[in-house]
Amino acid sequence: METEDSGRITYENDVIKTKSDGTLSLKILAPLAYKRVDRAAKEESDIDSLVPPKPKTQSSKRDAMSLSGLLALMWEEAELNRWHPGFNKRRIWAVARNRLLDVAQRIYTKRTNIADVIYIPEHFNDASKEAIDERRRAEFSRIMTSTSISTKYMVVIGGIRKVNIQQNSIAIMLRHQSDAVKYWGTQHVMKKMENSLVLSILNDTDDPRLVYTMMVVSRDSNDVLHIQDIGFLLADIHMIPTYFEQDRLMTEKLIMEGHKFIKTMRFDGSKNTVYPNYLLVDNPNKPTPMAIFRTFASENEIEQRHIAISRWKNKYGQYWIWDMETQGESVPNLTSFTYSDHQWEV
Repeated sequence: METEDSGRITYENDVIKTKSDGTLSLKILAPLAYKRVDRAAKEESDIDSLVPPKPKTQSSKRDAMSLSGLLALMWEEAELNRWHPGFNKRRIWAVARNRLLDVAQRIYTKRTNIADVIYIPEHFNDASKEAIDERRRAEFSRIMTSTSISTKYMVVIGGIRKVNIQQNSIAIMLRHQSDAVKYWGTQHVMKKMENSLVLSILNDTDDPRLVYTMMVVSRDSNDVLHIQDIGFLLADIHMIPTYFEQDRLMTEKLIMEGHKFIKTMRFDGSKNTVYPNYLLVDNPNKPTPMAIFRTFASENEIEQRHIAISRWKNKYGQYWIWDMETQGESVPNLTSFTYSDHQWEV
């Protein structure tokens, strides 16, 4: 999927760079280490102190990626946003974990390879509980090291199983880990969870969505794990990202009818940014963008829709739209395309 048809268009060109060896170089907001800096004044001979910084150009695009954006990127690179009928009952955590670890090998931010600082819980097996616990402790010790100059943080990816909210803090517990392993966050973390609707989803037993998280974690002298920053990704039981209720309904219908598709990742894009919600790839040589136009769109969003439709028409030759304003809240027929300039066979 090209940049203009996904949330990657959110970023400046230098945020995600693909190197000649296939690795990705990223600019992210969250620091992966705490560095002790000597803030003494620079000497006059230090030429850097005499050169004024370059002015920042005005742009609506983001100049760095949040942890939610990084999690979305890894999900996309691991192809967990793709679906084929053959994946049914095979999309399990052990498979997703291996794919994400493979992707981490190819991602760098500054001089850090994400694979060197990442921890993803193993698929839990009660018979191997002690061995899994021992491997976890070894990984924590390997990653979160300290020197007189810096303290390394750890990047954790996992599905949130439950949370324990206290007056000024929150404890997050992950799937495939026992309640003894808690990641502690401050009110800043709680605010992010509230703004992302994560807390309401976790507290609603009728909501079928799962919450995956990426956390930057530190460890204190008492081995307490502290969340420095956090990001989220909402998904269905097949691990397909689900940003809105309409996404969930659409994914469910696509899977039930045996379609092949790619779910578009929003990254750090606004919920009002217009690009396809899906790319239908039943015929991989003739992909079809599929968009959900929700109600109460702003004038700017309506203008973006017209521009997007023109692009899809020229680029793909066909497109499918669920316009909730005119078609209602039930998912329309998935193979009756809104526009097609040629005969289509599914």
